Amino acid sequence: MRQVNIGIATQSPLIYTGLSSFIKGLTNGNAAIVDVSDEDLHQLAVRRKISILIIDPLLASAYEITELKKSVGGKMKIAAIYHTALPVETVKLFDSTISIYDNEASLRDTLRKLMSSGNQANTQQELTSREQEIVKCVVRGLSNKEIADHINLSVNTVMTHRRNIAAKLKIHSPAGLTIYALVSKLVKLDEIAGGIKI
Repeated sequence: MRQVNIGIATQSPLIYTGLSSFIKGLTNGNAAIVDVSDEDLHQLAVRRKISILIIDPLLASAYEITELKKSVGGKMKIAAIYHTALPVETVKLFDSTISIYDNEASLRDTLRKLMSSGNQANTQQELTSREQEIVKCVVRGLSNKEIADHINLSVNTVMTHRRNIAAKLKIHSPAGLTIYALVSKLVKLDEIAGGIKI
């Protein structure tokens, strides 16, 4: 895992300490935690040293968050950490949200997604058209040999493409690829192998 600088902006020492400890354990020490007071928010755009900012939405206005996102040009992901329900408009401002009531697995998944190299839209763009075609074939239930025959490739080439897809998407199962393909609109529900019975 690459070194990542994570800023935490909260007025709660308990949340700061707990989140810092959890992140350090998750990253095996590959994360530097920065305590970000709300005066520092404006300096983040200048320094650009923080890859991920986890902030209590009550510490900054929607305008400040929007301006911060513009000023860093997508080089910093911003997540809200909250303890009560947030309005939909507020949630949309952030790349992700973390509830103080999330269980460890949910928190781990959210943090890993934030630390990955890109968001889902960028990841889909990273897939070549050939890789997208292979994802569609996997979702339709074709074996590596059937995929190779269908698109005129060797089985080894198909397997290489599948390894590359798994590395890019961090998805290692046909079920995970199916969810990805549906969410990314690569396939429609009726194209999935075996169909879904309700």
